[in-house]
Amino acid sequence: VKRSGGDPFRWLITADGPRDRARSNAFEASGVPLAWSLGASPWSATRTRVPTNAPVVRHDFRRLPADPVQHIATPLRGIRRLRAAEAAAWMDASMAALAARAREVTPTMDPNPEEIYLADLGHGAALCVLGTHPERRCALEANYGYVMFSNGIPIGYGGVTPLANQANTGANLFPAFRGSEAAFLFAQSLRAFRT
Repeated sequence: VKRSGGDPFRWLITADGPRDRARSNAFEASGVPLAWSLGASPWSATRTRVPTNAPVVRHDFRRLPADPVQHIATPLRGIRRLRAAEAAAWMDASMAALAARAREVTPTMDPNPEEIYLADLGHGAALCVLGTHPERRCALEANYGYVMFSNGIPIGYGGVTPLANQANTGANLFPAFRGSEAAFLFAQSLRAFRT
């Protein structure tokens, strides 16, 4: 579909007021194939993304498995510590995603460049885990921040503070990404932390 005046795409996304039911129904039923590169688009909250391989496109959301406890206990392969320029790119994108939304999590906003890890959550999703800068660490607990990415675009954040055999954690998806794979991605994050 061309993005020019008078075409179906423009009709579906433009309206002078709230969407009416006919427009909403037409949009939901249309199945219009779109390719939209955010780049410097004003529709991107931060214009932040990490260069990745070709985007992964799926046609449905992943759900939690029948036994989430067993799923979380299964080691997550492919966690690696990032170095130099690659670590800086993921760290900068993570910090920018939170700063643009006025969310300040100490390990994410004051990370240790030597403790940046990347966990592949599958199907284009990744978890960037950032260790707290040594000068800001707690005496007993470790403290890590994390930012979830999908196809290189930040979609949520959280933190984890492990101590002995337990950890406190939480996850927040940015509003545009809520109602999608939140439960599955959080379970994958827990797998990464346990691993």
